[in-house]
Amino acid sequence: MKRRRHTPEQIVRKLAVADRLFAEGKTIEEVCRELEVTESTFHRWRNQFGGMRADDAKRLRELERQNARLKKIVALNRRRAAVVMLEGRFGVCELRACAVVGQPHSSQRLAPPIPTDDELALRRFLRNFATDRPRWGWRSACVAAKEAGFRVHHKRIQRLWGTEGLNVRYHKPKKPFNRYRATR
Repeated sequence: MKRRRHTPEQIVRKLAVADRLFAEGKTIEEVCRELEVTESTFHRWRNQFGGMRADDAKRLRELERQNARLKKIVALNRRRAAVVMLEGRFGVCELRACAVVGQPHSSQRLAPPIPTDDELALRRFLRNFATDRPRWGWRSACVAAKEAGFRVHHKRIQRLWGTEGLNVRYHKPKKPFNRYRATR
């Protein structure tokens, strides 16, 4: 048998076909042979997707994708705030709240560093630079910051650029026209 991945919609459709074949009186071996899957795969599908319709499976996949996106609380200060909120609202201990959020316990105990005046000025410069030149990235901002008199390293500019959320929107380039392919 050829090994391939099935989408949840395909699995639900195959399970519907299997139900119809069982109603005709076929055995599990015959059904699995017709569906081109092993018995263990069929039973796993039945446990996971049994009783679903194709649109339910599609909705489930979209919800799983959205859930994975929502699980990512990227910034450290946001994770800290989430831990404090869990402690206050649900009364759980700090260790449990850190485990739920995915925050290292040692990072939660450390006080966040207080930014200096120089760093605040640099952050303000980067935000103004990004609003004045929205298509320029952090490398150009690094050159401009050095020209403006800031003594900075490019790695620091890149870190602050991401922390401030100043990423340049990516535009996918158009594919070039291939005249040889069009004539065939």
